[in-house]
Amino acid sequence: MNEKPSPVKVQILGKEYPISCSEEEQHNLLIAARYLDSKMRQIRDTGRVIGTERIAVMAALNIANELAQIQNENKLLLEKLSAGATHPQYNANPA
Repeated sequence: MNEKPSPVKVQILGKEYPISCSEEEQHNLLIAARYLDSKMRQIRDTGRVIGTERIAVMAALNIANELAQIQNENKLLLEKLSAGATHPQYNANPA
């Protein structure tokens, strides 16, 4: 059954934005919007960046950087796990 997306209102820097998404996506959308709002407020409150568009770009870059760091950490952990699976000396339970 095709579900019609319903608009969800999110607030970012005091401005309301209606966003269409499925009911299943609404919770994560609200979490993401709150996170973005928090990041943009942090940047705005430093007083070093002026203008909503510039604040949004800086927030996007900061969030993209966080994502890249987490992806790199995940890659390193997967490599360690793979190395442990192929190298018996790294296994916790030797055969």
